[in-house]
Amino acid sequence: GLAGGRRDHVFVISIPDYSVTPFAANSDTATIHRQIDQFNVINKQVTAQSLCNYLDITPSTREALNDPTLLAADGLHPSGKEYKKWAERLGTMMLDKLR
Repeated sequence: GLAGGRRDHVFVISIPDYSVTPFAANSDTATIHRQIDQFNVINKQVTAQSLCNYLDITPSTREALNDPTLLAADGLHPSGKEYKKWAERLGTMMLDKLR
């Protein structure tokens, strides 16, 4: 409804993988990783069935394992640097749709 019935105006983004964060250090990170992948497979399928746009940011979030600057100070949420990467990719995707 918010897109005015225009499916091409809807952009779905995969969920980040927090298994690589310090927050998850004492958790079963392999299970978290696997469950996020399973969720995102379904998320992408539903998006495709709905004829909407899909942006997979999950691989980018996994880079935080080796680059702590991609995480906020709380050790869980993405940093501004990571959000900037997503915004740039989303902006590129949107511009490509306009061409």
